[in-house]
Amino acid sequence: HKLKMLKLIAAIVLLGVAQAFIFEEPEYTRRQIATVKELDGAKYTGRWYQVYGNKFGEVTYGKNPYCVMANYALINATTISVFNSGKTESVNGTWRQIEGSATQIDPMNEPGKFQLNLEFVPFPAAYWVMKLGPVKDGQYEYSLVTNDKGGALYVLVRDPVVFKQKYEKEALEFLEQKGFTEEFIKPVYTYHGADCPYVNKKQPNWLDNLWEIIGY
Repeated sequence: HKLKMLKLIAAIVLLGVAQAFIFEEPEYTRRQIATVKELDGAKYTGRWYQVYGNKFGEVTYGKNPYCVMANYALINATTISVFNSGKTESVNGTWRQIEGSATQIDPMNEPGKFQLNLEFVPFPAAYWVMKLGPVKDGQYEYSLVTNDKGGALYVLVRDPVVFKQKYEKEALEFLEQKGFTEEFIKPVYTYHGADCPYVNKKQPNWLDNLWEIIGY
């Protein structure tokens, strides 16, 4: 009986250890993520090219992304419309596109924190701007974005070539300092070339066609 009891206790302990291991939050979530103290929504609008993401982000926009871009436009003083678009596997791969909006949570005190709402996604997401590039022609040159857990990563730029020449080094150094070094969250380059297709509106896909058929 004592042996059975010891085995039972050992099993319970091992189960507890396993559960703790499975449900324990990753180390990177314990970082303190600071956001920008100033953000002008008008300067944040327009087209962005995502030149770096990470494996965390691939959960949402697919593995091996190509030509990922975003178009933002002002809806009002605190809300921006969002249109994300890109290809998977190659420049001729499948379109992955989604629309939505991002609203500043506390524009006076924390202008860099947005609540992101995307179509077909039943819950909001956090969109936190950690760093902004200089302003040129009325627009920020680049933006480094994560979420409230510090797992997601979106390096958005106005011009991929200019960014590589002028800002890439400082941006990657900043991300390293902020702890984007683990395999799951470290920066992963996104291809942008002359052969990339970029669009300003959503391309029809099977899901859109389904909604049209059923009258959604």
